[in-house]
Amino acid sequence: MEPPLDNILIPLIALYATIPLLLDGFERKLKAALQSRIGPPITQTVYDVLKLLLVKETKNQPTLPYVTLTLLSSMIIGLIALYYATLYIVQGAVINMFYALALLAVFTSTHTITPLLVPNPYSYIGGMREVMLAVVNEAAFITSISLYTITLQRVLFERTTWIPVLVVISLVALAAFISSYATSSRVPFDIAEAEPELASGVFIEFSGRILALNIYNLLLRRLAAKFLVLAPTVILISGHSLISLILALLLTPIMWALYATIAVILGRSRVDIAPLTLAKIYIALFLISITGLLVITHA
Repeated sequence: MEPPLDNILIPLIALYATIPLLLDGFERKLKAALQSRIGPPITQTVYDVLKLLLVKETKNQPTLPYVTLTLLSSMIIGLIALYYATLYIVQGAVINMFYALALLAVFTSTHTITPLLVPNPYSYIGGMREVMLAVVNEAAFITSISLYTITLQRVLFERTTWIPVLVVISLVALAAFISSYATSSRVPFDIAEAEPELASGVFIEFSGRILALNIYNLLLRRLAAKFLVLAPTVILISGHSLISLILALLLTPIMWALYATIAVILGRSRVDIAPLTLAKIYIALFLISITGLLVITHA
């Protein structure tokens, strides 16, 4: 029997809409502690976004309507992607996971092209860097999560304990983890931001509500990327149930803290090296994983 979601749908959407702001505040506090600083309060990101939304003036520009539509569309699509991932965790049906992946791809694409809508050369440079990274990373993210989900279904329904299956799951889970981290635009994959080169055109041109929406979309993208990696993982632990959903929600802050710690440890990469390095890693992982799947299928 499929557990109902109707009674908790609105609270879930409210949670998904709110938690990225609090988790970013938690990340800022954690980074400060790791760097021996006091840091801002955990609610600082909430204050910042509210101030931008309610107090700060929005700078007018020719492409403002297009930017606004793109950011609002991205936000809505991201929340829907989280909803379908929730359906997959609670009720099963692999098609829900593929819906979530497709929506996340659209969400990432629309958010990625936002800098290209701004009449600023630095914004255009940053946007092209984002596109270059997305070409490599988003395909890997979708592929890794798909392989993860498909291999997991084999384990759950055929009850196999073959070593090749465990090897494949480990490799695709690693690829999913790496691509999820890269999607979150943290060091060294924040190549569009590139603070040393002052290439953050959107932070020069955006202000007020538009800047708040852009920041929020990035945080929502980070949440969605982590949640889609956690979805197959919690199912492997406790199957399709509300307990798995609760477990995913509890693991999300832990995964967020892990990513924040990695970002503090890693150094910034050259903009041409980061995508190339990712491509090499993904090719190696996927070649081994697909070979393993072929062995499992024909065994």
